[in-house]
Amino acid sequence: MAWAPESIRPCAGLSSQEQGTSGPERMMPETPAIFIEPFASADREECLRVFDSNTPRFFAPEERAAFAAFLDASPGPFWVVRLEASLRVVGCGGVSIAPDGRTAWLRWGMVANNEHGGGIGRRLLSMRLGWIDERGGVETVRVATTPAASGFFQQLGFARLRVTPNGYGPGLDRHDLILPAGARVGQMDALS
Repeated sequence: MAWAPESIRPCAGLSSQEQGTSGPERMMPETPAIFIEPFASADREECLRVFDSNTPRFFAPEERAAFAAFLDASPGPFWVVRLEASLRVVGCGGVSIAPDGRTAWLRWGMVANNEHGGGIGRRLLSMRLGWIDERGGVETVRVATTPAASGFFQQLGFARLRVTPNGYGPGLDRHDLILPAGARVGQMDALS
């Protein structure tokens, strides 16, 4: 079956037992019921609110204008995550493919600060990696992020290539990470 946004609507949460974990040390909150759909210009302000909720820990305030311009340029594959119950946008993220078709970049991925830790980011990442795999030809996936988000990606198999001190602004380093194609096969199962 070819990947389509509808193939992941809705994403019901998994209990800790369904996630293969048990006991209080491994219990995670259930992922709320969500759906992921392509970004539309009407989603712009809600995406900016998600951005604002993550400033300054995950994004430098100066980056807001660049994110707004990115949204205004009708970004290529870019999606929003909505809570099924309220239809409120609680996350967004996209993908770009390098001209040679062999490298994919994760672009502007974020989840509303009050929704962190509930599995929404994992679902959004899983969807984006699935889209990349369905496209074919991509050998590596890269992401540039901040120290606060770097651990999220590293625990899911991404390896750090380099750190650029103050790469996003004073006190906000840039971490460049990579996920080789061979690692993605296992990651799709781990993220599901």
